[in-house]
Amino acid sequence: MYQGGFNDGIAYARNCGAIVYIRSFTGISNYEDTAQVYYDRDSILSFMPLGSNTYEELTALDTLGIIVASGAGTDSNMTGYGNGLEFWDLDDTENAEYLSSFSNARVAAKLLKIKQTLNCTWEEARSRARLTASNPTWDKYNGYGKINVDSAIAWTENN
Repeated sequence: MYQGGFNDGIAYARNCGAIVYIRSFTGISNYEDTAQVYYDRDSILSFMPLGSNTYEELTALDTLGIIVASGAGTDSNMTGYGNGLEFWDLDDTENAEYLSSFSNARVAAKLLKIKQTLNCTWEEARSRARLTASNPTWDKYNGYGKINVDSAIAWTENN
């Protein structure tokens, strides 16, 4: 755990030997370049909410980026949507709110499980998750949907 800015936090993650950096804060587009440097050099994949806990279209990113952008919901994404949204998941709160910061760690854990189980790259883990998630054709409201870890691990090119 680190409290502070994105740049200091990802540097701290590197110093700890982490391969995942979770940041629950808005402003995702401001950190793409830094996240790319740490990904290229240290294989640290960053995760952030797309940027809003209300159901509104955001223009944070032009396309899916190096940072995995998440949303939150029960049966679909109920938080900020638009370009850049990759996955959504439950937010682990017991109230009626949808908080993408809380779903962010769940999305990260699912991708990490795929990566570690298959001993694969982050690119392969993301690709498998995209192909087998609840919405395998990307759309601006749900991204690729909710990750199904078992399906992503079992996926073959013959599916």
